[in-house]
Amino acid sequence: MVAVNGGTTLQWSTSNATSCNASGAWSGSKALSGSQSINSLTSSATYSLSCSGGGGIVTRAVGVTVSASFIVDTSWAANSDNPDGYLVYAGPASNDATTLVRTLAKGATDWTPSAPAVQLASNDVASALGASSQVCIVIRAFNGGGVSLPSPVTCAALP
Repeated sequence: MVAVNGGTTLQWSTSNATSCNASGAWSGSKALSGSQSINSLTSSATYSLSCSGGGGIVTRAVGVTVSASFIVDTSWAANSDNPDGYLVYAGPASNDATTLVRTLAKGATDWTPSAPAVQLASNDVASALGASSQVCIVIRAFNGGGVSLPSPVTCAALP
């Protein structure tokens, strides 16, 4: 998965091939082995490469998925039990915010005990969301005594 305007590199190698041609989201004659950077991607695409030789033609394809990049800003009321940190869970629905996406620990550079908050980049929550059009967040505090009950769920539409 690649963020919008991001890039990736395609790599390939052959044996016993005499020529290769690209199709799909790229085109033209290609070296028998090599790599090509694909930059500034704005939509998902399939890249195919057909190589021929004495044994016939072999075609391989790879799909590159482009997803919207976003940041989820979330903040919550400080826990009065002086926690050692907070566990941030995300999911696609209010009853399914169960994937741990971030641990905010006492003493870390982003630790602010009086006004806890965290920014989550799209790649931090993508696996928790699937194809959902929203993100739901749940917070749990923790210390030596254990983990708190979950906070109320907060959901927001994705861009």
